[in-house]
Formats: sequence, C-alpha cells, structure tokens
Amino acid sequence: MDGKRAKPLKVAFVSLGCAKNQVDTEVMAGLISKAGHHIVMDGSDAQTVIINTCSFIQQATQESINTLLEYAQLKEQGKLEKIIVCGCLAKRYAPELRREIPEIDAFLEPQELERIVHILGDAKKNRSPVNIALPPRLYTTPASYAYLKIADGCNNRCSYCIIPQVRGPYRSRSSPSLILEAKRLVNHGFHEIILIAQDTTGFGQDTGERLEDLLLNILELDNLGWLRLLYTYPAKISDELLQILSRHEKACPYLDLPLQHINDPILARMRRKGNKREIYNLIERIKSAGIAIRTTFMVGFPGETEEQFQELLDFVGEVEFDHLGSFTYSAEEDTRAALLDDQVPEEEKQRRQEALMLLQQEISCRNLLTMRGSIQQVLVDEPADDDGFAFQGHTCRQAPEVDGVVYLNNKFLEAGQLVTAKVINTSEYDLEAELVE
Repeated sequence: MDGKRAKPLKVAFVSLGCAKNQVDTEVMAGLISKAGHHIVMDGSDAQTVIINTCSFIQQATQESINTLLEYAQLKEQGKLEKIIVCGCLAKRYAPELRREIPEIDAFLEPQELERIVHILGDAKKNRSPVNIALPPRLYTTPASYAYLKIADGCNNRCSYCIIPQVRGPYRSRSSPSLILEAKRLVNHGFHEIILIAQDTTGFGQDTGERLEDLLLNILELDNLGWLRLLYTYPAKISDELLQILSRHEKACPYLDLPLQHINDPILARMRRKGNKREIYNLIERIKSAGIAIRTTFMVGFPGETEEQFQELLDFVGEVEFDHLGSFTYSAEEDTRAALLDDQVPEEEKQRRQEALMLLQQEISCRNLLTMRGSIQQVLVDEPADDDGFAFQGHTCRQAPEVDGVVYLNNKFLEAGQLVTAKVINTSEYDLEAELVE
C-alpha cells in the first residue's frame, strides 16, 4: 500500500517506553489523522495496529516482544489486518523480528516517522503538505501538561547504553520551531510544558544554540503556566540554568538528574563524565538554589562490589533526594559494558535494587511528613487512581508520571485547573490535600 491512495483505515497505537516515545507516537497519530485515517483507542477495534517499541534495557525489550506476539496472535485469528512496528526495536532487530514474527507487515525506524503515511497510504484527497519541522500531534497526555521534544539522538556514549546506536548522533531541533510548538501547546490549553530529549542539556551542541536561551524564550510566552526540564546530564548543568530554574516564576524549581552511581571506578567503567567530588559539588549548588532533585541509579553494574554498593547507599542516605528511581543493569548487545568481566548475578542485582528503594521509601516518607499543613499550588491532572479520592494532580516539585501525586477529594475540579490546597496527610510518596477557600 506504500505511496498509494487508500481507503480510510481504523488505526490503533500501542506506545511503550518513555515520554520521548510517547511524543513520537503523538506525531505519527497526527500525521495519519491528517492523511484521513481514523484513530481508535482499542486495538481490538482496529484494522491496523502501530506498535512503538522500546529496547533500552532487556525488560523493555521483552515487554515489546510480548506485545508484538499478542497482536500477531490477533492477526492469525483474523481480528487484525496489519501490524506495523516502529521505535528502537524496529531499528535494532528488524531482520530477526521479520523472521520470527512473520505477521509483522512493516518496520519504521525512529528517524523516519513521516513515512508512516506512505506505509498506510494517503486516504485524503488534496491534503495540504505537512510541515515536518512543526508536525501535527494528537495529544495523549492529560489536559494539564504536554511534552516538548527538543532533540533526538545522543553523543554521550555511556558504556551500558544502546541509544546512540539506535537513535543516532545528537540532533537539536531549531529554537524557532520549538518556540512555535510551545505556543501551540499553550494555545491548546496545556498549563505545563515539559522539555525532553535523550539529553536536554546537550541542546544546541550541534547548532550553536543554547538551552538557557531556549528556556528564557519559552518562559516569556503569554499564558504559559509552568515549564519543566527532564533528562539532564550532570556534567552540563550551568549556574545560569540553575538561576533560571530557581528564580523565574514560571520555571519549575525541579531538576531530573540521572546520576547512575557515585563510586568513581564504577562511573569510569560506565564512561560517565564527572566524578564523586564533582557530583557532590553539583548537588550542593542545586540544593542551595532551592531546586528539587529527581535522580536515577543503576545497581549491579559489572564489577560493582558490595562495598561500592554500600557507598551508593550511604550517598543516598546522606543527600536525601526528593525523588529517586532505580533499575538493574542489563547486558545490552553491542555495548561495551556487555563485554566486561565480573557480571553481577541477577538475584544480587534484585537484592540491591530492593535495598536502595527501601531506603528511598523511608527518606521520602520522612521528607513528606514535613509538608503536612503546608499550602501548595496543585495542577489537577485526571480522575484519581485511588477510589478514595476524586482527582489527582502534582505540584511544581513533582513531575507527572514519574513522581508521587497529590490526591484531592473535591469532585468539582477539571483537568488542567490550578488550585490552592492544604496538605492534610502524607504516605511514602504521595500527598493528600484539601482545597483552600
């Protein structure tokens, strides 16, 4: 059907992985909707299913493969006509997938999203050309926030990571196109814009532009509520960036800062830039600016000893991060780390991850207790996932989807609404609050 005029199709998307994949899915949905096809929410109602896969770690790869097998079975049963696979798995393993799952009809690599219309066929006559620099999107986030992807690819070349080989070298979008899209998001009614990339602090390294200038330009937009920054690289945090995040009224005083480890030999084996002393200095700068920190750590990296893991635990206990996530190391094919000696047994990786997250749970519970009675601005996201509450939202010091939430009892709220609320109770990661008149 590639390139031919087609009848309108009912198309469903399955988006796996991170928010960066989610934006790619929204762009593809916008492109094919503009081409005259119909987007449906349930794959069982679709003629074609487009699966946007992730293969950052083995767990994500397995989830993607399981999803493919599930839809391949539906196609075998005659309940589905076409399966299209895109994202990282399509780039890494297309020949193997084509051989093992012949029900797949087409593959689409991450760098060629616009080709989705040619694969499905253009079902709309006299369609105006698509501006790829500012592509259409069908948003899948709540009405309160949207993601703005400022770049793709990565140049950091960490020894455990396959992303540079899958996504290619770092490619910044132009500042004018990003400012135009930010305006579109604000005009659509989103209160919060969240900037994302494989490495947001790498923005402009290939074009001569600066992240700080981009932030300031977006922050000047009328009707923007909050601007948040995710996926930063520790070695690239400038004092000017911290000043913007801490002093501008629309900037969330929040920094997502994946550190991965604190032990110098482990950081060196990971090929991470920076060392323990520099990390401590950076955290002191961030905390002095009053900025909340979210971080991520990897446990069970090849050669990680019990003493080195204990060093990580001591570091987390000392710093007391506002938010923390972790994952166990997985040996990814074609990465340097997969060739290293002293691979840590899987059960030991799991034990270390559980110990780390138990420590963070205690820290988070203790820190949130100090917020009882405080007054917070809460952005309402969606109906609560807890039957005991009506809605849930987040503060400027919590990122949606990855951090804890604020539960609200008021039934007369709307997604996207900013409310003033008093914290009346806390748990390990979440807050309960009531509206303040």
